[in-house]
Amino acid sequence: MPEDLKYYGVYQVDSTGMPRDHLAIFIETNLPTTGSGFNFQVSGSVQQGMFLNHRPGPRPEDDEGSAFIAKQLIGRVKAEVFDSGRLRDLCDGVPPPKKQFDGPKRLFPAKKLRM
Repeated sequence: MPEDLKYYGVYQVDSTGMPRDHLAIFIETNLPTTGSGFNFQVSGSVQQGMFLNHRPGPRPEDDEGSAFIAKQLIGRVKAEVFDSGRLRDLCDGVPPPKKQFDGPKRLFPAKKLRM
């Protein structure tokens, strides 16, 4: 397959978490420099604020440190778009949810909760 026609699978990954389960996006690249792929995710909480936590890693179902539940193919991305960093730039352009609670009190009651 010519390089300009190469695609990587894009997956939604579900993992067990507390107090709720966790969702992430996994790009399966199988590149030696990034392991089996790359995870795009947000970490933190609505009590503390959230932060981008993107990282290379193994396939989620092979990661012994994760609480993997399921992986579902949701699309494909051109390898050149991922490899160039344009996809990461796009993801980094979406700000993570900020702190939304101080104890039980909502800080911005007129705004919709983001989790």
